Amino acid sequence: MLGKGAGESELPAVLINSVADHVHLLFNMGRTVTLAQAVEDVKKSSSKWIKTQSPALAGFAWQAGYGAFSVSESNVPKVANYIRKKVPGIFWNTHE
Repeated sequence: MLGKGAGESELPAVLINSVADHVHLLFNMGRTVTLAQAVEDVKKSSSKWIKTQSPALAGFAWQAGYGAFSVSESNVPKVANYIRKKVPGIFWNTHE
């Protein structure tokens, strides 16, 4: 679900890593979408999808806050490597 892009903003995902209580998303972001819009779109679209997966997930909700960092294009490989190595979990590399 998240690998298709960041919600309605359709920001191309580079790498996604999820663990039990949070998700790391590395995506390309242009100048036409604000970070707040991107996060809202990701949370909204993924919440709708998650709730359809099981009656037990009907009450799913993301936490209110989020953390975000801007990364220069030249540092994307380093950040992707950090996410792969430092954050254990399930990850999707959408560019390989």
